[in-house]
Amino acid sequence: MRYAKVFISRYGTDLEKADHIKALESASGYIRHELGERMKTRRIPELNFRLDNTMEKAAKVMKIIKDISTEEKTGP
Repeated sequence: MRYAKVFISRYGTDLEKADHIKALESASGYIRHELGERMKTRRIPELNFRLDNTMEKAAKVMKIIKDISTEEKTGP
């Protein structure tokens, strides 16, 4: 329990996503302090922030399905 992976979802450009990760990493000390106030554990894990692109990938798949469905309705 020394480390915790924290997955975040964020729409935007790669630069915006990187900026958000940097901001969270910068605030990790504060976040750990706040967790320490609320958790009843001896040790608060070190936070490792990572991007979760699942929502973005799902949106792309849904768009492809929608495009195929629309194409089938209108014909080739």
